[in-house]
Amino acid sequence: MRIAALVLAASVFLAATSVAGSVNGKLSPTVGEYLASSTQEPIKIWVYFKDHGERDASELDAMVSRVTLTDRALQRRLNRTRGPLTDVRDLHIHPSYLQELREIGCRVKHTSKYLNAASAIATPDQIRAASRLSFVRKIDRVQTARRELPPAIKEDPAQPNGTGDRFRTPSVPTLDYGDSFNQLDLINVIPLHDANVFGEGVLVAMLDTGFNRSHESLIHLDIVAEWDFINHDPVTKNEPGDPSWQHNHGTYTLSALAGYAPGSLIGPAWAASFVLGKTERVDVEIQQEEDDYVRGLEWADSIGAVIVSSSLGYYDWYTYEDLDGNTAVTTIAGDIAAAKGVAVITAAGNEGPLPWPGIIAPSDGDSVIAVGAVDGDGVIASFSSHGPSYDGRIKPDVCAQGVLVRCASPSDSLGYLLTNGTSLATPLVAGAAALSLKMHPYWSPIDLRDALRASADHAGTPDNEYGWGVIDSYQTALNGASGAEGEPARPPAAATLFQNSPNPFIPSLTGETSIRYLVGSTSATLGGAPAPDGVRDVKIVFYDVAGRLVRVLFDGERLPGGYTEHWDGIDHRGVAVASGVYYYRLSVGGTSVSKKLVLIRR
Repeated sequence: MRIAALVLAASVFLAATSVAGSVNGKLSPTVGEYLASSTQEPIKIWVYFKDHGERDASELDAMVSRVTLTDRALQRRLNRTRGPLTDVRDLHIHPSYLQELREIGCRVKHTSKYLNAASAIATPDQIRAASRLSFVRKIDRVQTARRELPPAIKEDPAQPNGTGDRFRTPSVPTLDYGDSFNQLDLINVIPLHDANVFGEGVLVAMLDTGFNRSHESLIHLDIVAEWDFINHDPVTKNEPGDPSWQHNHGTYTLSALAGYAPGSLIGPAWAASFVLGKTERVDVEIQQEEDDYVRGLEWADSIGAVIVSSSLGYYDWYTYEDLDGNTAVTTIAGDIAAAKGVAVITAAGNEGPLPWPGIIAPSDGDSVIAVGAVDGDGVIASFSSHGPSYDGRIKPDVCAQGVLVRCASPSDSLGYLLTNGTSLATPLVAGAAALSLKMHPYWSPIDLRDALRASADHAGTPDNEYGWGVIDSYQTALNGASGAEGEPARPPAAATLFQNSPNPFIPSLTGETSIRYLVGSTSATLGGAPAPDGVRDVKIVFYDVAGRLVRVLFDGERLPGGYTEHWDGIDHRGVAVASGVYYYRLSVGGTSVSKKLVLIRR
């Protein structure tokens, strides 16, 4: 039987290869297999484009320069990214490309700036026609997600929820955590709460099945935005036509991260602000399409979220070879979001050891933080997916409790449940990450990932069961920061930027404003080091409130020490800028720090 199956698979592959070759190799193997079959049923595809309709590189640069960002997104990119604030992955799809797809009969569903692609419903003939369009680079099949969450367990006092012996808090907790104590104590969150660090002002995005916020532990939440990507409206709780359990999973994860009901449930970052995206369907097969996830991720980025917590994964259409950090659509999107300053924290999977190692996309991303699950004593759960990635990287990255995690009941506003899964470990890590980013406003997603790894309990001997181990939130957050007692966190030692003087700046009165800064002798990025001669790469750049480049004030090398630059209110074209608010960013090696000033013309 196995030999016969291999022969059949080989014949399908050869047929698909022949079809793909007939359209200049633009079709992926999965689309080629579909075209080689006899079916005429339409499928959902990704259509990737070669460009954005630009005539040359200078026109593309001009298009990128016109991209605008929201204030939150701009501030996040200023502080948490290393490169340009905007790039081609912020550009919308060229309208004429979408129109031509529609003209050949494709039903365009959604578009992705990150991927420069559109999802569409298409028949075999329409796919062939699309592949012949000159601006189409590749056509692939939209994949489906799988989330296998064990059923919620009703409260049972006889069921153990861990001993919590792995970490001891340095003082008696000031809050009554009830039965949620162990899941926070295990990852050492409680000392941060005792120091009044609760995540205020940190914007966290949750991408999940929906959210019932009527529960007593969730009514306090600061919701910045919410959107239902399934029904296309701002309601993320169950609506008419939804399965009765649609919002269950999202309610579990949100409450584990942000619940606040003293005596019953307290989440690690209960005071953070939230963006809620209903992106996952819970039909009988528990499947959801990639493009909903990508749209949700881009939406969270545009609003200014600094963390995205998601508990879904893909493997049905992928092979182990695809889990290389560069192939799966959601993995690519996750890494792009991280490059834009968004820390993407995702479940490693509940697959345990599959025929390939059990991690699933997007947890294979090199910039994505993959979370495994342990029980209440810190022992790896049998269902927690193992690494490595196909290219040999250790996965998961870190772990938290994912067995018998206390969370809110989605059907009883005063009730609580115990649930299992890496889905539940993920929001605990995301909540701990929010506390660290509260104290380290200049950490990039890679800084955060490395800090979580460095303070975890297997940091010295990471492996493909635990990764770097169970996180220690207290040690992660205190790594190089101040603010545990409520003071503002200091910028990294490698780059200290002072407020300009005078501010507001009135060119007609003072002529220019002064920018003072310090170049440190060590890198703020974990594990970094200065050049042997001590010289550091330094850059000071001005942007307007939309994130557009105004002027590069300095770009060169500096030895450690203090310096002053001056700005006269003139942009890179030699034109006097208008009155308004402007941002200036100091980059030293891998560290960026930003401030804003006010310019007034008289």
